[in-house]
Amino acid sequence: MSDVDKTLNEDVLVDNLGKIAFTLDKAYLQKLDEYTTFPFDEYNKDEIISLDSNIRAVRVKKWVFDKNEKPGECFKNVLNTFSDGDHTIALLVKRTAITTEMYFIIKNEGINKNEKSLANMEVLDASIKGNFPGSETESIGDVDKLSALLNFNTYSSVAAMTNIPSEFSEDHITQGIDKVLNGIVPQKDDEYMILFMAESLSNDAVREILSGYEDLATAIAPYLQHQFQSGSNRLETEGETKSIANSETISKTITKTHSINVNVSAGASVGVVKVGASAGYGYSWGHSDGKSKGETKSEGTNRSIALGSSESNTYTYKSYMVANIAEKLERTMKRILEGQSTGLWKYAVYVLSNDSMGSINIANYLRAITQGKESYTEPAFVHEWRKSGSDDDVSDSYDDIIKYIENVTHPIFVSGDKINQVLLTPTSLVAADELGYVVSFPRKSLQGLPVLQGVQFGREPHTLLGSDLDTEIGNGYHMYEKIEAQAINIS
Repeated sequence: MSDVDKTLNEDVLVDNLGKIAFTLDKAYLQKLDEYTTFPFDEYNKDEIISLDSNIRAVRVKKWVFDKNEKPGECFKNVLNTFSDGDHTIALLVKRTAITTEMYFIIKNEGINKNEKSLANMEVLDASIKGNFPGSETESIGDVDKLSALLNFNTYSSVAAMTNIPSEFSEDHITQGIDKVLNGIVPQKDDEYMILFMAESLSNDAVREILSGYEDLATAIAPYLQHQFQSGSNRLETEGETKSIANSETISKTITKTHSINVNVSAGASVGVVKVGASAGYGYSWGHSDGKSKGETKSEGTNRSIALGSSESNTYTYKSYMVANIAEKLERTMKRILEGQSTGLWKYAVYVLSNDSMGSINIANYLRAITQGKESYTEPAFVHEWRKSGSDDDVSDSYDDIIKYIENVTHPIFVSGDKINQVLLTPTSLVAADELGYVVSFPRKSLQGLPVLQGVQFGREPHTLLGSDLDTEIGNGYHMYEKIEAQAINIS
């Protein structure tokens, strides 16, 4: 087994596990306090963000929702309106001892975007009323009002909470924001603020993120499990050959020959005739004897012996460490793919208070009620920074962090040296439907913020008799809201 382990490139595995720890497990968030903050003035040196041209708000004075609809799904529709990679939406909740105020803030980036920001505010207001008919809102476009609303420098502590919100109970019944606002009631004149901030990502940015996770999953896949064999074998062969052959040849020949020869000749001359004849006989007899003898001896014996043993074992090795990481990567990629259709956001929560322990406790409370069954894919973190002079344990990053969130922007931190700088934000990638679990509204009324349930019905009573309707009895109402233009008349 040790020989097989040596064939794996352990450096490649360790390198990719380090990348996964950095991206998926957000290892850098554990050391966020050690990093320096990228100065906001340098980030905004081209003035791409300003209150008068990029930021608008809508105050919600009364929430009304249909009890037959899921508020989270309705709020997802509001988020989808701005999921184009050019907007940031934030829900700001101010909690005092006697009241609760709730605002939705919309921001886009770019120079001279005043008209677009005003249009965004109108779209946001219409989207809220369209998905939650009967709700009462107030648009805030005045710079002085926005400046007063986003004046966070009056606080001395800010805590950032990062996690993946998910559903723990059906319809998120036990995880509403009212659990925090009713559970942690500040003392008189000791208010706190909760800022839920979500920055939308473009399709190109989502594709790049997904591609990075796919590369990491592919790189560690060969280390998930592998097989190897071990065995031994021995073979011995022995042989011998011997040949003996005998041969004998005998030959006998008898030859007899006899012949007869006759010759006749004739001749003539003048007056004389001559005739002559001759004859002869011949005989011969012969005898020959031959004998040859030879001996060849051939004798053969062939013997082959195979002696040996063969043994082979196959082992399957599985790394559960790699298997668990691969499963988390697969779930994360699935979340990103599904979130791409409804909108993917960089999300974090910021709690501001004058009490350091108060901001930390509220952030931890929020983490508890938003953690669900699928939240384990990424760890949750809470970090706190204090204003200079508020405590001996202070952070130089506080002033810049406040500038970032006052301008509805996630703080940017710098890790590494000047040559190998990496810019980081304390955020998680969250889909619009997941944000609907937390960045919405409470189900129960709070001090200063009424929350009502209603049922939609036909808003225009009419008669089929065709008689004159000349007696006015009042106006139509829909989801607790009076419709001034809807007069109700009878005959």
